Amino acid sequence: GEAIKAEEAISNAKKIIADIGYKNMQETYHTKHSNMITVNMVYKQDETVIYPDMVKVSIFLDDGSIAGLDAEPYLHNHKERTIPADIISLEEAKNTISDKAEIRRDKLVFIPTRYGTEVFCYEIMCTLNEKDFLVYINAVTGEEEDILLIVESDEGTLTL
Repeated sequence: GEAIKAEEAISNAKKIIADIGYKNMQETYHTKHSNMITVNMVYKQDETVIYPDMVKVSIFLDDGSIAGLDAEPYLHNHKERTIPADIISLEEAKNTISDKAEIRRDKLVFIPTRYGTEVFCYEIMCTLNEKDFLVYINAVTGEEEDILLIVESDEGTLTL
């Protein structure tokens, strides 16, 4: 059975990451499978979220102990990024999104591409037809890079 709550497990995961020496990490989402919760944490450089620098920590819910740690993406990708200075404005990025969508929040992020590179983007969370989306607008070119549908379930939050 679950002796500890998800919040406590997430807190344990954050502490484990900090104790190992991973600094400036922030939880992005978590998933729950049977007796375990997996917390995805990414590096934050100043105010920019660096998605390629990810660490996943799995915590057992019966006693709060660590079940697993996957730091491969972080170890493979981590470096200080040069944040482009010459970027489009947030307003320009928002103008690429449908007028019917309700914009809920935004932030600057680096996202991985399928080609093994990274792109500096505005991540804009919006709601359209009662569905939540993350829209990634290239902060340099203004082009749409990706759109992810956010799916909430009993297991946690997933993006498709």
